[in-house]
Amino acid sequence: PIFTSISGQGFASLPDVPVNGLARDPDDSTNTLFAATDLGVYASIDGGATWSNATAPLGLPNVEATSIKVVPPTPTPGVKTPRQLFVSTFGRGIFRFDLNDLQ
Repeated sequence: PIFTSISGQGFASLPDVPVNGLARDPDDSTNTLFAATDLGVYASIDGGATWSNATAPLGLPNVEATSIKVVPPTPTPGVKTPRQLFVSTFGRGIFRFDLNDLQ
């Protein structure tokens, strides 16, 4: 296999800390990524070429994000369910966000 770095470069790169989880947005799996790191959550909208700290914009506490997952909508006739982002943190609980509200 051939591996390609998606940690970005320079100022818009992921920090040099452990990444504990990676999630892709099911509506834009090529470009929109979320990384759970020891410094919080980082987001990329260009496939990992650049990253921004999404911890404060999401309203998360400034703690280690231990796991991250995007859950696609559940197909229910007549009901529109949102895509959701779940983030677990070290000692502060699990947080849920509606991805439609973040865009």
